[in-house]
Amino acid sequence: MSVEYPVFLKERDPRVQEVRVYFSTTRLQDNLEAVDVENEEYLAWDAWGNVLRLDVAPGRRDWLRLTPTKMADMEGLRRAIASYAEVVGGGAGEIEGLTPAEAIKHIEDSQEREEQEKRRKRRWYQFRRGV
Repeated sequence: MSVEYPVFLKERDPRVQEVRVYFSTTRLQDNLEAVDVENEEYLAWDAWGNVLRLDVAPGRRDWLRLTPTKMADMEGLRRAIASYAEVVGGGAGEIEGLTPAEAIKHIEDSQEREEQEKRRKRRWYQFRRGV
């Protein structure tokens, strides 16, 4: 069984709801610390919802290993993404029926639109105040 990209990653800490998506092991490795992987601080799924085990291969440049387990948990992945959508204000209803990758893209696009709107309003208020 091989890893099917993209890979979805969430911290185990229940206070952190963000689900990140990665399209390569190299990119994933660039964003993680080996000690955090060793401490099992992340939950990971592949594109099909298969739970992934993250391991460290010490002494190697490509130190991160992703191993699919025999456990599929698409529902757990969908719940994690829905929680993330709720936290950032997108609402889980907006992502219903989307693939996990499409849902993350929708959430990220929504966040970007919100940021652009905030910047636009900030510029407008500065203009109005003569700043």
